[in-house]
Amino acid sequence: MTLYTDFIETLEDLGYEFPCTAERFYHRAEFFIYDPLFVASDYIDESEMTPGWQTGLIHRLLNEGGVSIE
Repeated sequence: MTLYTDFIETLEDLGYEFPCTAERFYHRAEFFIYDPLFVASDYIDESEMTPGWQTGLIHRLLNEGGVSIE
């Protein structure tokens, strides 16, 4: 599985529908990445877990989802 696939499947299992607005997509990505049960090491190496790694994963989701937040 990939980060994007896991993100979509997890949120759809919770009842969220896609596609959605860019703003909603961003907030859903934040929700997914900042979830205390999220295991970042499934998607990035521990050496990449520097300050701000969450933002990097959120941007990755936005890019893969074709979402632009200005």
